[in-house]
Amino acid sequence: MDDGSISTGSYDLVPLLEDFIQEHPDFSYRGARAIIAFTGYEGILGYRTAGSDAADNPNYQQDREQAAKVAQCLRDNGWELASHSWGHLKLGCGFGSGEGICHQGRTFSGRYG
Repeated sequence: MDDGSISTGSYDLVPLLEDFIQEHPDFSYRGARAIIAFTGYEGILGYRTAGSDAADNPNYQQDREQAAKVAQCLRDNGWELASHSWGHLKLGCGFGSGEGICHQGRTFSGRYG
């Protein structure tokens, strides 16, 4: 904060929904949460894990490992994770060919499994 104080709380989607479910457990059918769809070209979950980041990020491998742990924690707690394509693919706009889509999927899977 401007005055040097620190503010903590549920300010993002995951903790907001988790807090809501704590208060309203009947909201979540069989523990389901939400689907989070990622692009991968700029990294994932706030970590700089894209291939181009490797040269500039001294913590590249550690960031990849930490992102994998966060992703697993989300899955373990009922969140579904999905690919929103590697490079924010615009389907039907030239890059939406069958091979283009397959290439995007292979790139995402190769980086993030």
